[in-house]
Amino acid sequence: QSSGGVLPGKEVFDLHQTDGFILDLTRALADDHKLKIDMDGFRRAEEEHKRKSGVGSWGVMAAGPLDAIQKDSGETEFLAYERTSIEAEVVGLVVDGKRVDEVNTEGTTVDLVLDRTPFYGESGGQVGDTGSIRGASSEFEVLDTQKHTGLIVHRGHLVSGTIKVGDTVFATVQGTRRAGIRRAHSATHLLHHALHRVLGEHAMQRGSKVEDDVLRFDFSHGAAVQPGEILRIEDIINERIAEGATVSIAYMDIKQAKEEGATALFGEKYPDKVRVVSMGDYSKELCGGTHLDNTGQVGLCKIINEENVAAGVRRIVAYTGKRALEQVRDNESLLKEVATALKTPQAQDVPRRVQQLQDELKQLKQELAKFTKASVADRVDAFLSEAEHVGEAQIICKQVDDLDREGLRELADQLRTKGKSVAVLLATVIDGKVALLAAVSKDLVKRGVKAGDCVRESAKIVGGGGGGRPDLAEAGGKDASKINEALSKGADVYRSALS
Repeated sequence: QSSGGVLPGKEVFDLHQTDGFILDLTRALADDHKLKIDMDGFRRAEEEHKRKSGVGSWGVMAAGPLDAIQKDSGETEFLAYERTSIEAEVVGLVVDGKRVDEVNTEGTTVDLVLDRTPFYGESGGQVGDTGSIRGASSEFEVLDTQKHTGLIVHRGHLVSGTIKVGDTVFATVQGTRRAGIRRAHSATHLLHHALHRVLGEHAMQRGSKVEDDVLRFDFSHGAAVQPGEILRIEDIINERIAEGATVSIAYMDIKQAKEEGATALFGEKYPDKVRVVSMGDYSKELCGGTHLDNTGQVGLCKIINEENVAAGVRRIVAYTGKRALEQVRDNESLLKEVATALKTPQAQDVPRRVQQLQDELKQLKQELAKFTKASVADRVDAFLSEAEHVGEAQIICKQVDDLDREGLRELADQLRTKGKSVAVLLATVIDGKVALLAAVSKDLVKRGVKAGDCVRESAKIVGGGGGGRPDLAEAGGKDASKINEALSKGADVYRSALS
């Protein structure tokens, strides 16, 4: 919600943090609706989140020390594209926002900087690497990797020993996780290509999140993607995977890249020299992420969800590699469990069996409705004979223990049909909760008697609420022990309206 045409910064940050909205996407949507963003509030919310969460808090707490490390040692040599392990030198350590020369307490959270690294720092929607950094007398676990103005910062904790500035260490990326991230990132490019094929060129990327064999991809599209379209998109992706096309990397001027048709991310700012990732002859994108050598290494891609995230923006979540295979197997296992529960010998018989059960249920409901109607009819005369008379009007307030809400409606309708000038309040207990229904004849409604007033006051007694039309209203409550009191209250409301 906006206040005075300004979107609160905290809400914009929550969209970014929780739902993955890049800031430029929110800006664009805000511009479309002639709204502004409270950027000061956004930055305050961002800093507060970092302070509370710890992860990434170096961006706020340790900016000064990190800047000093960069000034003394220069930028980190980035080798994540070529290597997953390398010998390096520790050039900086930051603990609790302060630069230190050594760390010797196990479990201490540290921001560690090397002169060169094989670790990928979170950017472009791709999560940072994890892994280990080992020295002659120390072991450091990397839990996250971030970028900071030319530095690659390894955030983690000391596992054992003492680590010092100047130590020679061996930095190793967690290879299995990196491989899953590479599969997911390459699959996002294949997904982008497939979206263009199925939905059209307007389906442009609006944001992404790439993790270990999991991808989340936001794109422009004005309607829900239909099940048939999802299948076609998934088919195209897996066809491209099966082709095993070469994934090639090239560096060129941004102008040349655009002339060659490379796709750029909406709202992203690019340097004059860019990295272009191509797959076969069908995909070419500006991208700084880690990728596979050929599309076949993705193995399998399975779309698991498609949803709306904003006006004109949809989101697809998909699994790749082993995670995708596990999802398929989980689905098969679930289907087999359903088949067993339905007592069908083959899983392919499940739809037929479900339809059969639905038909049986429909028939049973029809039979139950007939029984309910007959059961209700048996009570109508008894209830009318026991009605309280106020002039020519009849007040009926009763508890009925063996009817559901539909049964209460049927009973109320029959009482109003057979009786004259009837005001009804019925109560029952369904799954431990009170159900109330009030109904009033049309002639009494004209005299100012309202079912809504009756049920509203009665519901208060049993700890609930409700309402409806003057001639028919329903409510619920929690305290079944006070049903009689609620019925008495309803009768009082009717008497008052009739007096």
